[in-house]
Amino acid sequence: MKYLVEPRNGIWVGVNDKLVEGKSRDTLVRDLIEKVGNIDAWFIDLDDNIAPSPAKKLAYGRVGTSIFSPKFIWWALSQGARAKFDKNRESVAWNAYVENFLRSDEALAEVARLYNERSARDSLYEGVQSFVESLPGRDRFIVTRNIAEVAEAYKEALCIEGTFSEADEKGKVVDRYLRAHPDVRMIGVEGDSKEDVQMICAAEELGVNVVSIYSMNKPNVSKIDQRFDYFVSKDRSGLVNLLQGY
Repeated sequence: MKYLVEPRNGIWVGVNDKLVEGKSRDTLVRDLIEKVGNIDAWFIDLDDNIAPSPAKKLAYGRVGTSIFSPKFIWWALSQGARAKFDKNRESVAWNAYVENFLRSDEALAEVARLYNERSARDSLYEGVQSFVESLPGRDRFIVTRNIAEVAEAYKEALCIEGTFSEADEKGKVVDRYLRAHPDVRMIGVEGDSKEDVQMICAAEELGVNVVSIYSMNKPNVSKIDQRFDYFVSKDRSGLVNLLQGY
């Protein structure tokens, strides 16, 4: 990984070595700006990518249930504990939580109290609002395994076009969109896990170009996902400054 913004105060931007090819930093920055400017549609992950995970907040806060509920105890022992160690188990645990505790009117009312346009905006990582609102392209979507009520709150906070919620197979979301919009030639994918790679693969299988951005807590080179083009901090301020030519 070559840094376009050197790590400082938790902010950085890196580019995959496969895109460097001996190019100078200035050339790589121009390449990034040009690519982003040509994107037709964006597909953006939610939990732990643009904001600390709302799913974890709902589960840890026992929304829709209580610590004394036998069903919650079963979930915590059979699903919740193991989810801490594996992203796939985390997704399975979340799906089980939704089905067991978040389908009632009472639970959804509590979700709506916790997640509305204002609270969603306040929870965004630094620089995310500026980044997303400045993105070109006719369509910008949140693609998430989270429930519609949470996704819609972030849609309103970011003033974007739409959401795909409870998206267990994100690649299918992109595949369906591209088949319905055959004029799209380049998409942007912004995420933080191998689940988001499905969106990259779906586009590439249809011959659509992809600009992919992977957000990270720390600039750990050993943990970067080589299937992404660019690597950024959760704080998107450095990325925003690059795109604005600062």
